[in-house]
Amino acid sequence: MQKTAVVTGAAQGIGNAVAIKLLSEGYDLALCDVNGEALSNAEDQMKSRFPSRRVTSMRCDVSIREDVRRFRNAVVDEHQTDSIEMLVNNAGIVGGVSFFVDSEEHWLKTFDVCWNGVYNCTREFRSNLVAAELAHIVNISSANGYWASSSFNTPLSAYSTAKFAVKGFTESLLVDSRLYARNIKPVLVMLGQVSTRLSGNSASYLGLKQPTDMSEDELMAVQRTTVDPMRSMPISEFRNALQNSLFGENSSAPTTPKQAAQEIWKAIERDEWRVVVGPGARLLDSAVRADPDSAYEEGFITKLIQERDAAVET
Repeated sequence: MQKTAVVTGAAQGIGNAVAIKLLSEGYDLALCDVNGEALSNAEDQMKSRFPSRRVTSMRCDVSIREDVRRFRNAVVDEHQTDSIEMLVNNAGIVGGVSFFVDSEEHWLKTFDVCWNGVYNCTREFRSNLVAAELAHIVNISSANGYWASSSFNTPLSAYSTAKFAVKGFTESLLVDSRLYARNIKPVLVMLGQVSTRLSGNSASYLGLKQPTDMSEDELMAVQRTTVDPMRSMPISEFRNALQNSLFGENSSAPTTPKQAAQEIWKAIERDEWRVVVGPGARLLDSAVRADPDSAYEEGFITKLIQERDAAVET
């Protein structure tokens, strides 16, 4: 029987890489993303590489329930199936960094995409997953789902809150599905740093100005929320650094989207319910478990960096 997978946030980055991996494993695909143009390009490229597979796509904002409902109905119609064998809840953005400083609008938008998007898609595709002989719900959380900061004294409020929720939801499904939907296997993915354009795509979704278009006063306001070395940079240097940070690809990240997709697929093959992707995420996971009381103290990060550097040297 032909298997069908639904992947959200599939136009670029990890979602795109996971989609390609699933195609190579014989799945037909239904893709969605908020960036319609990039999604259409991705669909064309996938059809070219895998002409025997059925690939459909639809622009969809997963934070909007009605959008997700329309997407679900389109998937059922276009793939002529009532069953879905895999749902990959990947769509996400970064914003609402500080609960106290950033706008409520940006905080809630970030939370809506990263958490409500997972809920909306799982809820709308629930009957299709239950109808399958075997189905996987793959929820993309983050290392920020067990450590709610991006560095010492650097908050990541909305994103971390949502990723903690994704982690808790997925773990709750382990017991829930065992009792009431034994054909469904939840998979929790805790991502470390991956080379994607998440920051830039998030800024575009939230309607933020590019640093190149900001006034000096606007830049200085942003700079006051950062930490060294960016906080002490001359303003012209800070503008360039912020532009590259937000709208450049995170090429310094130790894991590529393709590598992340391969690790996720291996976990599915091995019937593992939890996979931590990337060396930094694994190191952080161990450190938080070993000393949770010190996880947000300065010495915790210093020690973590030393352990990371020592591991690289060996």
